[in-house]
Amino acid sequence: WFPNNKGLAAGIVSSGMASTPVLMNNLHTFFMNPNNLQPDADGYFNDSGILDRVPTLFLIIGAIQGGILLIGLLLYEQSPSEITEEKKNKKCPASAQIELDCEYKTFQEDSSMMSEESSTNQK
Repeated sequence: WFPNNKGLAAGIVSSGMASTPVLMNNLHTFFMNPNNLQPDADGYFNDSGILDRVPTLFLIIGAIQGGILLIGLLLYEQSPSEITEEKKNKKCPASAQIELDCEYKTFQEDSSMMSEESSTNQK
């Protein structure tokens, strides 16, 4: 999708990965410890209210991530360059009649591409 802007694509992915912990930390604290209770002297939380929210938090975060993945799956498409490569590498079947049809279609595609190129070169 970004053949000329590979750095931009890498930057978008990197910024998403870098900003996730900042956002998720606040979300976890808001859900698990809404009263901002402090941990005990040993550094752990022993409050049953906080500890009871942990499994629910895992389910919520899993559902959110699953939803995001599902949306990404539904929006996924092959890039135009991949589609073009598939058409170039397409093999025709071996049967005689189908092979003639395939050659005819390939000839038509080649002819239309050559006419487009010649009209582009004339301009």
